[in-house]
Amino acid sequence: KRRRAQNGAEVLLLGTGGTIDKAYPRLMGGWAFEIGEPAAGRILERVTPPNFNLSIASVCKKDSQEITDEDREALFSACVKATCERIIVTHGTDTMIDTAQYLGSRHAEHLGNKRICLTGSMRPERFVDTD
Repeated sequence: KRRRAQNGAEVLLLGTGGTIDKAYPRLMGGWAFEIGEPAAGRILERVTPPNFNLSIASVCKKDSQEITDEDREALFSACVKATCERIIVTHGTDTMIDTAQYLGSRHAEHLGNKRICLTGSMRPERFVDTD
């Protein structure tokens, strides 16, 4: 998914799942959850910062407690392949530090000119009182 603005900064948003992307299907009576598409696109429809071009991609759709080093490697690879310098990663909060350390240990050698921000949420984006 892409949103374009003239002469805007390029930003890549990579979704990994986590609470921000959780959905509680009615079929499950609200007791079970699944990880949906990255919520960032819906968030940015409500908050439209001017002058930037946004691309959104999903690396995986997992609760952060289920993220493996293979998933972290896929995220790292997506960051390396990114043509822009600004990358936002949505991630579950339980293991966000582990993923940040994984990316950070390789940053200088492979991602030196890229700024990567990891962010998460305590409540799903679909909740009325989301953070």
